[in-house]
Amino acid sequence: MDKLKASLLKLFDTYRVIFWYDETREMTEQVDNLDLLGIEKVTLNNNEFSVKYRLHCQQPTTPFLLYFPYAQPPHEQNWLLDVQLAGYVFRTDLQAQFMQELGLDDHYHEFVSTHIEFFKNSRRREKLARLGIPPGETQAGLRNRMLAVVFGQDSLSLSEMLLVYAHAVATGTEDRLGTELNRYGLADTFWQQVAQRFGYTSATPAIYEFILALFETNSPFLSTSLRADARVLINRWRVNMRYQESFRQLSRRVSVDLNLPNLLPRTTLDALLDDDLFEGVEKRIIAELAQAVATELATIDRVEAIQKQRENKYWYKDYRHFYDVLLNAVWIRSLVAAWANEPFDSLTEGPQRYTERLYRVDSHYRRLLYAYRKTEQHEVLDEVMTQINAVYTNQWLLPLSSQWQRVIDQAPEWTFSPLHTQRYFFRYHAEPQLSKGRTFVIISDGLRYEWGRELADRMQSENRYTTDQSYLVTGLPSYTQLGMAALLPQTQLTIQPGTDSVLADGLPTQGTDNRSGVLAQQKGVAIKAEDFLALNANKEGRDWVKPYAIIYIYHNSIDRIGDTLATEQQVMDESELVLDTLQEIIRKVANMNGVHIWVTADHGFLYQQQPVDDTDFLAAPVSGQVWKQARRYVLGQALTGGEGFHRFEGRQIGLAGDVNVLLPKGGQRLRLSGSGSRYVHGGASLQEVVVPLLKFTKKKANTLQLVDIDVIRSSERITTNIVAISFWQQEAVNDRIQPRQIRASFTAEDGTPLSDLFTYRFDSIETSERLRESKHRFQLSQKAGSLYNNQTIQLRLEEPIETTSKWKVYKTISYLLTIAFTNDFDNF
Repeated sequence: MDKLKASLLKLFDTYRVIFWYDETREMTEQVDNLDLLGIEKVTLNNNEFSVKYRLHCQQPTTPFLLYFPYAQPPHEQNWLLDVQLAGYVFRTDLQAQFMQELGLDDHYHEFVSTHIEFFKNSRRREKLARLGIPPGETQAGLRNRMLAVVFGQDSLSLSEMLLVYAHAVATGTEDRLGTELNRYGLADTFWQQVAQRFGYTSATPAIYEFILALFETNSPFLSTSLRADARVLINRWRVNMRYQESFRQLSRRVSVDLNLPNLLPRTTLDALLDDDLFEGVEKRIIAELAQAVATELATIDRVEAIQKQRENKYWYKDYRHFYDVLLNAVWIRSLVAAWANEPFDSLTEGPQRYTERLYRVDSHYRRLLYAYRKTEQHEVLDEVMTQINAVYTNQWLLPLSSQWQRVIDQAPEWTFSPLHTQRYFFRYHAEPQLSKGRTFVIISDGLRYEWGRELADRMQSENRYTTDQSYLVTGLPSYTQLGMAALLPQTQLTIQPGTDSVLADGLPTQGTDNRSGVLAQQKGVAIKAEDFLALNANKEGRDWVKPYAIIYIYHNSIDRIGDTLATEQQVMDESELVLDTLQEIIRKVANMNGVHIWVTADHGFLYQQQPVDDTDFLAAPVSGQVWKQARRYVLGQALTGGEGFHRFEGRQIGLAGDVNVLLPKGGQRLRLSGSGSRYVHGGASLQEVVVPLLKFTKKKANTLQLVDIDVIRSSERITTNIVAISFWQQEAVNDRIQPRQIRASFTAEDGTPLSDLFTYRFDSIETSERLRESKHRFQLSQKAGSLYNNQTIQLRLEEPIETTSKWKVYKTISYLLTIAFTNDFDNF
């Protein structure tokens, strides 16, 4: 009774007169017992006229409950029809209860009966109520809201419902949705809307059949069967984080069902470059490109252009490393052909030219090997890798080392400018800074010059950091103990007789504690990188550094991996982690108010991926007192060797005491059981002796800005459903102007999406303005023309919010949409 009373009182908030027909007279007692304060309760008994007079004349403002203990009469026999139409007919059947719960008018009674299975469930009714049913909602509008409930959506977007349905196909739960659509009498409505919006028709419509048509329509080399909105839908599907995995699964399934493996070989490479649907297309492009690189038909420009065209496609992220292998391969081949046989005229010319440009070959080789291992050494790249490994070893390392060795053989001493000599580092670089603020020196064991260049580029691209780049030339032999000692404060370096240990002004230098002892004379200390990183920068770290004027931080992962036979082939894999760690150390130093931050290395290294040929092992005998023999050097006294060695006296290489050094010429190695031969150091090759010298400073003011993007507009009106937009990168990217990633689309002023999405990274270094232009043809949805014609719409440019998956508005450009209503949408 309380629920019945509450329902009636709620209705009286809206209606003055409520009609209650009770053909079976089952509710007579309940009506009699109803206590409705302030409401006249009247039972009709052939007294319609008097009641009507009372309603209109005697009590024109009083609320009435009119109870009819009989069936509702036909309209032509209903004396109170005008009152009834203005009031509300209260029902007590199941349909009526649902209608009353949802606030639906009486004319929905038949509608609710038709879809009674939907309304029987209280949770569905609650979800429908939460969506909101506006006054005067049409039956078609209510069906849309019911569809949203079935698909679990908070919006009435048909596209969103289709994505939910597609996701159900991917997870094998589509039968449940199909059953519910049929059971609730909504299937016809749903597929009629799909037909109207996308042009999909079928005698027996099915979601997977629609998905097949969707992929076919959006592929540049398959047939077209759907309307233009299909392009907008699949574009939104690809970028929707919630449904990306279902896109991946169904793309793979569709490619099989559309017989893609047999179609692709008959399709040209250029015809595939715009496809953004199929993993098989990405594989085919890579295979074609790999063949072109292997046959030396691919140019740098061609490979770069294809990679740039593909980098915003869906499957690219899975195959980025394949493209990196191929691009680095063509760069290596091109640079080696240009530079490998250039002679050197002097000892100082070697490091100068290496740091100006020659290092780039080694940099590309490192990146190639890193990317290749990330592809899990995929067989499609085997031929390219075999060729490039041979090019690097035989056409680069061999001739370069031969040209360099000729200069070494003619030089009386191993001597360079003091500013570029490793053993003068403290005297000429670190010591002058001590009076100007606390100084940090980060020494990464084995950090080759080209790795240092990449570290500099990375830090230069971080806001508020500036970088001064230079280089040092190590002493000989180029091994850890000598390099580490040379970087300490000292005036004389001596090899401890009978060992390979090094004394700095008579003090031992091996290990962190001994180096701290040397540094203590300069109010300094040494610490391992892992221990430094464990310090809390804000409190513990700042307190720890206070007593010191200079702190040496020792990082060791390159040499640790490379010097071990079991792991030497993983040394290139370590490059990303090494650079990440060094960046972390630099940032932490800056947070500890480090004023001067130096990064350098004890030595570099030689590396080749392919096994070392037997002819590259030096078989010449060594005589004399041998203190230490490694792959690339022999230390001792009174040493002599064959023609394959170059012999240095200690004084020739800046070492005190009676010591001799034998270095294998070129890139040759000595045989040594139990150690690796692909990663080596200790010799005089440019890759071993030239190390980076980087100085980082953190500024208070911003040092970077992102490149500005503009739109070249020929008109402020849009008159067709396909809109060609030219984007212009205003400046060339450089050290201070960084790339900007943009996601662009057309939207209504209320934010409603009206087109596909275009994502692009603007990173051109071209100085020509014309070469910094990028174009995209946007497809407007049917909604744009039908709901927003003759209105202002926006081209919205968004950029990613750093460290999140969110985007923020970069800029908007307004257009007036004035599309003539033709069949343009059917011609996609």
